[in-house]
Amino acid sequence: MLESGAGTGREPSAAVGVVYFASQGVYVTDRLFVCAGRKVALVRLTNVHTLRSPVPGIAVSAAIATGAVAIVLVVAGSLLDTAGWIGGLVVLAVPALVLCAGLARRRSYELWADVTSPNITEDDTGTPVVSRVLLLRSDDAERYHQICRALVRAKEHGRS
Repeated sequence: MLESGAGTGREPSAAVGVVYFASQGVYVTDRLFVCAGRKVALVRLTNVHTLRSPVPGIAVSAAIATGAVAIVLVVAGSLLDTAGWIGGLVVLAVPALVLCAGLARRRSYELWADVTSPNITEDDTGTPVVSRVLLLRSDDAERYHQICRALVRAKEHGRS
């Protein structure tokens, strides 16, 4: 067990066992994954996988608008004079700039897993309830990958 206050930045006690990662409130041991005060036993984690946060919706909308304006300019190009082309390019520039700003925004890394709930079963079948849970979200790629490697090592240690 972790000593009380483990979510406050203090290191886990020696009774935890092998510690694979311990930094800034995230702990990966040979038995537990702890993040933001939530403790999950590694044996309850299945289907652990990484996702990136989605591209902002405004960037998707800007991409569609940029494409639509570009198609209109190409189709109507022979009908436009110089002023029409300049106006069309200005109209094209607005969603293009919004698109670039949206794509330049850093997307966070997310660690998801299926977590089996102890002592909770579905109906009378005896099948344990499994929930998809976001375990961790981080903008720091290096730290995120360190945590993932630690979790992989800890789960491998549990199988041996």
